[in-house]
Amino acid sequence: MVKAVLLFSGGLDSILTAYILKREGIKVAALYCHTVFFTLSRKEAYNRFLRILSPLKIPLKVVDISSIHISLLKNARYGYGKNLNPCIDCKIAMFKEAAVYKNSIGADFIASGEVLGERPMSQRKDTFDIIERDAGLKGFVLRPLSAKLLKPTVVESKGFIRRGNLYGIQGRSRSSQIMLAEEFGIENFPTPSGGCLLTNPSFCRRLKDMLVHKSDFGIYDCQLLKVGRHFRLSTSAKLIVSRNENENLKLKRLAREGTVSIYPLYTKGPFAVIDGKFNKQLIDKAVRVVAGYCKVNSSSLKIRVDTPEGEFTVEISNDLVLREEGRELLI
Repeated sequence: MVKAVLLFSGGLDSILTAYILKREGIKVAALYCHTVFFTLSRKEAYNRFLRILSPLKIPLKVVDISSIHISLLKNARYGYGKNLNPCIDCKIAMFKEAAVYKNSIGADFIASGEVLGERPMSQRKDTFDIIERDAGLKGFVLRPLSAKLLKPTVVESKGFIRRGNLYGIQGRSRSSQIMLAEEFGIENFPTPSGGCLLTNPSFCRRLKDMLVHKSDFGIYDCQLLKVGRHFRLSTSAKLIVSRNENENLKLKRLAREGTVSIYPLYTKGPFAVIDGKFNKQLIDKAVRVVAGYCKVNSSSLKIRVDTPEGEFTVEISNDLVLREEGRELLI
């Protein structure tokens, strides 16, 4: 039986590709490449995608390419999209992972749910050629949804699949995909959304700040970027303040040993940490920012500060001035 590795993103396009391949009698193994910049956690993505693929009896493998993605972000050979998204370099990395998986299971080709013209940077004919060339997969990548608009692949020339059974969809409209989903009886398919934070302007502001002040950042630093409000205290330190109870818990889990943590006593308010080098002056500044986000009925409150050298409590008045001071430092 002919085998294919399907690069699976969990979106409608890749779901349709899975159905098309199964309809054509192809044995399919799905591969999901996870990165720290995706909105879903690795576990969330695996559980969600497994529910989609299980009825089709398609196994799912997950690989984490976070370290590779961070390296590409710092030095994108093919540049960035509208924000800090190195889409072409990222796709090449994913197809390289797919090539390794293809060889390990003896698959015949790789399939992708990409649609010609759907993404302005990475889904063009010229970039398709670049991605295949740099991943060492020239002629071995089938994009069933747009295949009739692209050059015939080895997959078709060898008779693995009939070109007439493929499609010629292009552009950003999803009307053709929705009609195809109805034909396959696919219900409750995901709506299009920005699954990668590198396309999010707010996230990218924080990331640009980190590129300037901490160029040697890694996965942990990127995880911190996804939580709370970020305030630049100095060139070597910033304050991260949670926005709700859920983020309080996330930030507490992420806080490493030796980190300065700041939180209110006897009242509702955020949990905060100082990331980087700190001193008394910066801690005082951080306490004022945290106090500005506390919910209190009285004019004063107590803020707890835990440092590697010890713990202490600061009593501070809470007023609108503190919130304004914080906004000036907000990244």
